[in-house]
Amino acid sequence: MKRLLILLGLPLVLSSCLLNEEDKFPKSATERMNEAIEQAENVLQGAVNGWRVELYPEKSRIYGGYTMFLKFSSDGKVTAASENFDPAQTDESYYSVEPDNGPMLTFNTYNEIIHFYSDAGTGANQGIGTANGGLEGDSDFIVMEATPECVKLKGRKSGNYIRMYPLDEGVNWADELQAYVDAETEMLLGYTSCIVGDTTYPLEFQSALNNFTSRVFRITLKEATETESAEVLSAPFIWTKSGAKFYEPLTIDGVTVEELSFSGEYLENAEKNVRITPKYSDNQLTVNITETTYNSLKYEITATDPDDPYIVRAFRKSEIEGMSDTQLRKSICETIASANELKKGDMTGTLSDLYDETEYVVVGLGIDPSTLNYTTKVFSAEKTTSALPADMQDAYRQWIGTWTVTSASSEVSGTSYDFVIEIRPREINSTYLIRGWGYTYLKNDYECEAKFKADGTFDIHHQICGTLSTGGQLTLFPRFVYTKGGSGYGGLISLGYGEALQASSSEDGKGAIYGYNYGLSGGGSCTITSLDYWDVRNGSNYYIQAMSPYVYKDFFAGPYTMVRTSTEYGVLGTRTSQSAPAAVQRLSTGNKAAAIRAE
Repeated sequence: MKRLLILLGLPLVLSSCLLNEEDKFPKSATERMNEAIEQAENVLQGAVNGWRVELYPEKSRIYGGYTMFLKFSSDGKVTAASENFDPAQTDESYYSVEPDNGPMLTFNTYNEIIHFYSDAGTGANQGIGTANGGLEGDSDFIVMEATPECVKLKGRKSGNYIRMYPLDEGVNWADELQAYVDAETEMLLGYTSCIVGDTTYPLEFQSALNNFTSRVFRITLKEATETESAEVLSAPFIWTKSGAKFYEPLTIDGVTVEELSFSGEYLENAEKNVRITPKYSDNQLTVNITETTYNSLKYEITATDPDDPYIVRAFRKSEIEGMSDTQLRKSICETIASANELKKGDMTGTLSDLYDETEYVVVGLGIDPSTLNYTTKVFSAEKTTSALPADMQDAYRQWIGTWTVTSASSEVSGTSYDFVIEIRPREINSTYLIRGWGYTYLKNDYECEAKFKADGTFDIHHQICGTLSTGGQLTLFPRFVYTKGGSGYGGLISLGYGEALQASSSEDGKGAIYGYNYGLSGGGSCTITSLDYWDVRNGSNYYIQAMSPYVYKDFFAGPYTMVRTSTEYGVLGTRTSQSAPAAVQRLSTGNKAAAIRAE
């Protein structure tokens, strides 16, 4: 069990061994301790709507800072929320203030959000931070100052200062955290320069590290020479709702700033004449759509600069309506796994796996290959895909639509879970695409393939469904229950990308899904009970967080029943979505549209 301890700093009291030493304290040590405990409880509980915490894990602050909310109640409970989780998600645990070397705030039970930043399991189980230490945050904090207006903490392990400010009464936590998330989405640009007065300094923006989001600017004040190393200033910061706040005041050329405001295209302190700006390009793209089918678009692009890289993506128009230009550009950047996807000069291409009879926007956007951030405005063209072909078999057509799927059980709690999937055509009379499968928070952001069979059934198989921003492959892995040679559930067996689950129709609009039976290499046999998404990278398989209301690691267990609720599809896919915590940025859904990649 992890315990998070906050030690309230008290004056050190030493007892004299001289009998004639005058007692300089009118109260005993026990009385002073009790008063300090009471004061600590009053300060912590005094923020009626809780505290906004500026948290910096790791001793060198290599990740920058994150916003977390904490509320301490008089019944011994603490509630936590964080920008790195779903804004609506909270976790509750117990705390107490006890005597030690000073009043000590102890979190008596594990809290998923509070301990995410300090628990080594964050690295071992989720691949975030270092393998053995996770984000290496603190579990003990010394209170340096405590007033109703501000609490200043110091991490005992890292030495980092953490500040807490009371939230205004009436502020809704979920809305407030979402405001921080939305602000970051607007401000997260490809910053490359720091301008102080008339002097421009090269800047590196580290926005991701160890499969997690980070907030650190590195400003080169002096370039390296043959005899001297470069002089680089590291500036960790935290995003606010209106800009960036540095961990400590930033001083360059005698000019000191603590915060920068976002202007729409850059960060600045106008009064001090300091600006942090992205890289921009003059390249102009012209996008034309030349041909459409029910699930593809052919396009051509001409570029004024043949050497300037860009990316091509397609969005359903309904997905991006209402997005600002910055939000759209940022959403596109988050779909780019590597610079190998970038194009240059004039070209033609095809966008596949689109929805039929749907209006699409094909977008070209200049991209910096070193940072994968945008360098131009959005260039686009619109077109509607054609209708499904008329030669579709009835047996194939019967599966198309939206279905509610119900599991017989689950591996840990034995719960029968419902989840919604959409099935749409991929290759007519041959394959489908299924969105919404499984229990992870990525379930509505990716599609897996199912193979239609001549007898009217279809199979879902072990498969790779995409590339995550962690660099890992999003893989649909089977799990099983032993039928011989073992007991209970097991998982992550390789089927050589073979069949795992089969769906058969019992009557119009109803069906069932059963697992295939397999022999195990070590002897014994099993029945496949589920398929779900994993992050597979560097020879390891990482769990992916569950989508609410499902429970982390409580995998569904079949067989399953299916009931079709509509012959339509596309509702799940029109949700804005996140790809695994952009560099595992958020353990939740965020504001990112589902882009189609160009072939």
